Amino acid sequence: MDKISKISIIIPTYNEAGNIASLIDRLEKILSEVTEVEVNKVSEINKNKTNEINKIENEIIVIDDSSPDGTSKIIEKLARKYSNLQLIKREKKFGLGSAYQKGVSVSSGDIIVTMDADLSHDPRVIKEFIKKISEGYEVVIGSRYIYRGSIVGWNLYRKMISRLANIIARLLLGLKIRDVTSGYRCYTKKAIEKIGFSKIKSSGYSFLLESVFIAERVGLKCL
Repeated sequence: MDKISKISIIIPTYNEAGNIASLIDRLEKILSEVTEVEVNKVSEINKNKTNEINKIENEIIVIDDSSPDGTSKIIEKLARKYSNLQLIKREKKFGLGSAYQKGVSVSSGDIIVTMDADLSHDPRVIKEFIKKISEGYEVVIGSRYIYRGSIVGWNLYRKMISRLANIIARLLLGLKIRDVTSGYRCYTKKAIEKIGFSKIKSSGYSFLLESVFIAERVGLKCL
């Protein structure tokens, strides 16, 4: 990708009052470092712009499905502190897939990151996402099943179910991507368009599976 001028972070929430403030604060810190540091790495790859100092704009879009624990009120308070934070409140729980679709529909970034709000996704990985996208990848998965990968906060049973689901999905669908159920992802805007996010009918975690299936089938460069 020749130039990254803006990054959008999309976070679906439901009953995340205990986590959301910590996540947003950590994201804001990382994103401030990205604008100052990571652009230089992108510029190094683009040899014609090595000496050009740019700023990567950013936005954080939270889609809350009327969490009864007051998640949206916490986000509203944080939005008074962070001007790049946007809250979309929905009247009921519509599901993960539609939350991604809604977030994407209002985003304006050249690259789009989706992540969970339960603190299982390390915001520091966003720097690696940017690096890989700048190297030419169009979809990058924050995989838990690679060397030095990990899952924070999951018990053994949940880890086993996730691992088994990935193995079955990959075998049945012939997918090359190792972690097809991870919600921690980075897409280019063009990749989102080629996948046809708005047309995917699946909801929940099946949305994650269908989107990577389409990504591979349309020939996107995935990692």
